[in-house]
Amino acid sequence: KWHQHWSNLVQHRTKPRRSQPMAGVCEFELCGQKLSFRLSKVIYLVLFVLSTVAAWILRDEVDSAPVDLDYLNDCPADQPRCESRAFVLRMAFANTLFFGVLSLLMLGVRTMDNSRFALHDSWWGIKIPVWAVLHVGAVFLPASFYIDGYGYVAFAGAVVFLLIQILLLIDIAYAMYQSWLENMKPLILALSIFCYVVAIGFVALEFTWFSGAGCARNNFFVAFNLLLCAGFTVLSLIKPVQEKVSVGILPPAIISVFNCWTIMSALIGQTDCNQFPASSQDSTPGWINVVTVLGTILVGAWMCLRSSGQGAVFSLTTPQGGETKADSAGDDGNALYNLSFFHLIFLLANMYVAMQLTNWGESFTDNIDNSNASMWIKVASSWVTAVLYTWSLVAPLVLKNRDFS
Repeated sequence: KWHQHWSNLVQHRTKPRRSQPMAGVCEFELCGQKLSFRLSKVIYLVLFVLSTVAAWILRDEVDSAPVDLDYLNDCPADQPRCESRAFVLRMAFANTLFFGVLSLLMLGVRTMDNSRFALHDSWWGIKIPVWAVLHVGAVFLPASFYIDGYGYVAFAGAVVFLLIQILLLIDIAYAMYQSWLENMKPLILALSIFCYVVAIGFVALEFTWFSGAGCARNNFFVAFNLLLCAGFTVLSLIKPVQEKVSVGILPPAIISVFNCWTIMSALIGQTDCNQFPASSQDSTPGWINVVTVLGTILVGAWMCLRSSGQGAVFSLTTPQGGETKADSAGDDGNALYNLSFFHLIFLLANMYVAMQLTNWGESFTDNIDNSNASMWIKVASSWVTAVLYTWSLVAPLVLKNRDFS
């Protein structure tokens, strides 16, 4: 009996790594590979959201905390609310270490047979306590480390996150059009009309609330964005582009509504030339702060999941037919999305959230995402979106020796 037991144990230990279920999942009878991948994404997302909520609470409440934190506050006297900003960056720094190490460990992991694959979808009994310890430990570093050091790193990471978000948006716009073109042309037309109606509505509200005499900057932002949207819409429909690029009315409609909303969100937090009904000269209403944070969390979560989802630009492998199955593993044990990039996106999303909560490092106030830096970041992102989408139309005409099929 002992010999039989030992033989069975050795056979179990020598099975391929991909056949070993995640220990914590098996306790709940969720051992399938597909469910394991999906559950791992959910757990990482929960950790991301918990850290964001903690940063939000500390941002607003640390100034009134009953505990003496002066030994951590070595901020310059000319930086108000520096301690609150430092605590947001502390939570972001902890996540940066957590997801950064995982991203490095997952470099080159392409199959479930790789011994490091288990670090992605198992070992939760170790990873979650480590995640918690990092957040506690980050508190004990002085504020100057974050304000004068990590804050600049987070700013750069947030900009990279925005660029990836733009590329992903353009890819989704093309993918939706191409996947619906054969059997759902009425839906393409209906959604395109809806997007343009919403975009025109945004422009009308922008001219009503944020433009007028003495508001040259706002007038320029709204008018220039309108010209950009009209320009790349017309460009999408001309015959030379249609012959080279599979594009119709839907992709420019999606980009237009995104850009018009981005301009509106950039102006709504400004006090100059702002006739938004709920705004005042000194602050924006509290519900806008709540919507801003929740929207930021949703954008970050969507990006983190979409970056490894079906048809994403950054998926690791694409089977025949042009589709990926990101929530499962291939029959040959391949991981069908880039595990290292998956964790990198969480890292960058965490930096993006931190910048939103700290007004991109400028004029830290009770209002969230409400500063000149925030405004210019949003306006610039709308311009970059227009440029990159336009380039996707023009590139096949200019670079004739390259295959864009």
